Amino acid sequence: MGPKPETPQSGQLFGFPLIAHLNQHHPLILFVALINWKAIYLVAPEPVPLKRGRPEVLRK
Repeated sequence: MGPKPETPQSGQLFGFPLIAHLNQHHPLILFVALINWKAIYLVAPEPVPLKRGRPEVLRK
């Protein structure tokens, strides 16, 4: 087995808009269109901080 032959790349992977890849009739896409994002940003303007790593263990 030798190396695989190179296939020409167009470089259009990142030039193509993400929304064009998504199914516009999927229930989650339809749901997102109904959300009032301005109201959410007024209530929660800052993202919730995430705790990364292993959960803390309480020791006795």
